[in-house]
Amino acid sequence: KREPGNSSSIFDARVQCLWEDREGALWVGTWGSLERFDRASNTFTHFVPHPENLVHNWVNSILDLREDKNGTLWTGGDGLKAFDRVHGTFTPLRHVSADSGSLLHNIVNAIYEDRAGTLWIGTGGGLDRYDENTGKFVHYWLDPNIQKGLDPDFWGFHWIQMIYEDQKGTLWLC
Repeated sequence: KREPGNSSSIFDARVQCLWEDREGALWVGTWGSLERFDRASNTFTHFVPHPENLVHNWVNSILDLREDKNGTLWTGGDGLKAFDRVHGTFTPLRHVSADSGSLLHNIVNAIYEDRAGTLWIGTGGGLDRYDENTGKFVHYWLDPNIQKGLDPDFWGFHWIQMIYEDQKGTLWLC
């Protein structure tokens, strides 16, 4: 619960997601920040992607969290961001119209690493597969009209909210 005036309480109480990393740290994604919870002191440390823009929380929202096989903590919300735990900084990966290998859509709802170690990104426009060797994305559109050149930043019904993998290795999209 947010406690006004207490800088070690959660920054934004609108919790969107949780993730426990391989070292046992608990990470909390909120509408306005990424939080690391210290179980020993019962306090939060705040990491805000765009601290210069606290008024428009959307740019600071964390809708999903995932730690990949390399230990990178990925956040989704306004784009995909790799979080550097040492420096407390975010490296954004975003849709760029002129770059076909950029993120498909700037709304990132779901992040999933499959059993082969491939990172899948559920966006507001479809599914992306991240190629860690090239730093590029391969797109899987839910609507072929988007692939034909329609603006991928529109608010449509092409959202992927969750990604799951079954025992056969098939990805299921919600």
